[in-house]
Amino acid sequence: MTAPRLSQDHELKHILVLDFEATCAFDVKGWPNEIIEFPTLAFDLETNSVTHVFHEYVKPVVNPELTDFCTELTGIEQSTVDAADTFIPVWDRFLKFLDTHGFTEENANKFVFLTCGDWDFKTMLPKQIAISSTPDNPLHLDIRFRRWFNLKVQFPLVYPDKRRMVA
Repeated sequence: MTAPRLSQDHELKHILVLDFEATCAFDVKGWPNEIIEFPTLAFDLETNSVTHVFHEYVKPVVNPELTDFCTELTGIEQSTVDAADTFIPVWDRFLKFLDTHGFTEENANKFVFLTCGDWDFKTMLPKQIAISSTPDNPLHLDIRFRRWFNLKVQFPLVYPDKRRMVA
């Protein structure tokens, strides 16, 4: 997804920096990734500072045991996810965090998520929502999660002489 186009009536106030970590396996096709780390920083554009932080780990349910590859890649230990809640309670707390700080559907023009790639919102979050939804508790993604600023797309536009973004 490209950067949201902001008209003059939009007053962008915050950038919500988000970068999921998920379960993974080396060279395994069809691995059912699940979010295991859910971090978000709210950066206030007016004060140039981080004003709110949400950070929780998530216990995976499809493949509850992390692979060695996953632990090496993410630095997340098995004991950390074992002590965490599963996705739905974490998701509920995240939605409450957003609402509490004014990052509501009604104010969606005042903030935008920032990701390093499209994977977090285009792939992983919809996949996690599908895994975690049940007939008794159907989850959905509202307008807040349908637009984001992909740093990988914008970086070369600002720094065209840089061949590759630093990770």
